[in-house]
Amino acid sequence: MELWADDINAKGGILGRPVKLIYYDDQTRASTVPGIYAKLLDVDKVDFVVSGYGTNLIAPAMPLVKQRDIVFMGLFGMDNNKKWKHDKYFQILPSGPDPIVDFSRAWFETIMQLNPKPKSIAFVGADAEFARNLKEGAVTHARGLGLKITYNKNYKPGTPDFTPIMRAINATNPDVIYVAAYPPGAAGMTRAVSEVGTKAVAFGGGMVGLQFSGIMKTLGPKLNGILNYDFYVPERNMTLYPGVVDLLKRYQKIAPARRVDPKGWYLAPWSYAYLQVLGDAVNAVGKIDHDAIAKYIHATEFSTVVGKVRFGKNGEWLKGRTLTVQWQNIKKEGDLEQFAQPGIRKIMAPAAFATGKVQPFNSLRGEFALAAGRAIEDPRENRKLKYANKHSSSYEGKLRLLEKLEKKSLITKEEAAGKRNKLERLRRESTRLKDEKKQKPKPKIIARKTPTLKPVQRVAKRPDDVAVIIANSNYTKQGKGIPNVKPAYTDAKNIKRYFMESLGVREGNIIYLKDATKAQMTSVLGSNDDHRGKLFNWTKRNVSKVYVYYAGHGAPAGDKGTTYLVPSDTDSETVQLTAYPLKQLYSNLGKIPATYITVILEACFSGNSQGGNLLVNTSGISVVPRMPSTPKRITVISAGAANQVASWEKDKSQSLFTKYFLKGMSGEGDRKPYGNSDGKVSLRELKKYLDGNMTYYARRYYGRTQQAQIVVNGKELSPTN
Repeated sequence: MELWADDINAKGGILGRPVKLIYYDDQTRASTVPGIYAKLLDVDKVDFVVSGYGTNLIAPAMPLVKQRDIVFMGLFGMDNNKKWKHDKYFQILPSGPDPIVDFSRAWFETIMQLNPKPKSIAFVGADAEFARNLKEGAVTHARGLGLKITYNKNYKPGTPDFTPIMRAINATNPDVIYVAAYPPGAAGMTRAVSEVGTKAVAFGGGMVGLQFSGIMKTLGPKLNGILNYDFYVPERNMTLYPGVVDLLKRYQKIAPARRVDPKGWYLAPWSYAYLQVLGDAVNAVGKIDHDAIAKYIHATEFSTVVGKVRFGKNGEWLKGRTLTVQWQNIKKEGDLEQFAQPGIRKIMAPAAFATGKVQPFNSLRGEFALAAGRAIEDPRENRKLKYANKHSSSYEGKLRLLEKLEKKSLITKEEAAGKRNKLERLRRESTRLKDEKKQKPKPKIIARKTPTLKPVQRVAKRPDDVAVIIANSNYTKQGKGIPNVKPAYTDAKNIKRYFMESLGVREGNIIYLKDATKAQMTSVLGSNDDHRGKLFNWTKRNVSKVYVYYAGHGAPAGDKGTTYLVPSDTDSETVQLTAYPLKQLYSNLGKIPATYITVILEACFSGNSQGGNLLVNTSGISVVPRMPSTPKRITVISAGAANQVASWEKDKSQSLFTKYFLKGMSGEGDRKPYGNSDGKVSLRELKKYLDGNMTYYARRYYGRTQQAQIVVNGKELSPTN
């Protein structure tokens, strides 16, 4: 991306302005993505946003870019636009117009060139969105070709050992094996098939990570025979891509210093190309007009470093160009430069790029096929060895087992030596961890087990009512300078039970946000420009009742003391830019066509909290919070007045307001001296109960005043009025 920026700026930039790249580390965590894009758009005021790498990091950005109605370029996402149908989304992954199916089309065309043609297939994949999508498309091809499916299962991400999976697949005796995996699983399955072996004539398909330099260097000859997807390989026919060779030479000069993939074959050309498309489109349109730019991209064929690119209606490539390659002629481990030579990843398809013909898997495996074949040929001996391995749990027992395997020629001397070294490393690591555990002090208990509430009265289900629960507890993870709200998770869990059991809201109608970012809150509650968030869309006109519960920080900001709900990614120095205005919440709720709306706020807006001060660098000057007025049809029940602090139990297990709100609504508020014992808890009775209990304990524990506020149709309720 930086190389593209250098190139475009050398030509005068975009619209006569130099290009500046602003980026933040998403830490490969989907939860960080919405907050990053909100910050880029609302704080940094960028003109365009583009995606990070991969399906799982593009998906959480889609609601925001759709809502903002902006052009969004995606880098290697699998069918991210299927749900959103955003007409300004464009994807550089060269799958094709139906990406889930088109991605593996060339692979299946290739395996059907084997002689004899395969008749059966096994599928295994990671239990994650990209891998599931990939496998779904592959299964479609298999059924279309009449292949018998002998095995079709997912494994959990983080699986440490893939040899049991490989043995289970072999037990079904498939002709070919299709693997849909992320890098850990791809490397794990490669090691497993090298250790266990297989009689399958083709192995591979959708193995992400084998294209990365570090994994190639480590696995070495274990890759031989694998038939897999790819997008660019250093084969002679790939020079048809204009400028890609020069681009990679420039990239490879600076990559080691940046500590990124030293060769860059997999990602570098494509991350350059998707910015090429965007830059060319903006310059052609002549202004920053997202509607016009999107129309231009849809209508234009672009010349890029990865060749001609044209997009279809859904933002995917109009014609796919995913490669199928087979690893051949790899001689040794630890030698990265051998992979830069032609003939290592031979291209099988598409035909225009082909540099070789597919070979049966084991014909290219050398010693791995021989060693594994011996174990497969004698299943009785293999079962004995498997049993022995299972019951040889000690270090010494496993060494004896290795000696037996080597004597029976079931593994080579080199493999046995490698396994002995691995066992020794594991033994040392195990000893180190045990020593650390002995020295590590026991962690302090910061919260007790979730307190048990008295049983609430169950009511008839109300299938059309909708609730939103927001529990913002962890602010240190994504926010800046904001203390955590330790009881928020427990409070929200108890409120959820109350909504379901006392109010009849079904669980499927509860939108539950844990440590919600501003983007996530906006997606659900709407923005200043568009009130139609998820809550609006879920509400049935003149039928649904709506409940909103928020547990987390509130804060004032700006000269006028405007009040805000504080998302988990808020910056304490720019609350007015990174938080969600309370006025906006009330305004958007007022536009929802519900029969009744209740808002419960476990938050205070003074800028102080039991966990610490939210207002930084204030030099003792107090910001006076100003609470917005509430529309009619909305009841607001809040933990305290604008200038008060919301208190917690002393052990931080619960907030006082939520605890006594639930106790009051479960029936205690109807009893004397607070209520009239008529079997119902009115808002006035609830107010009396909270004043008599929550207010009392806030004063008793902390010497502070905290009085719950109840506002109905814009008027504050007192125990007497």
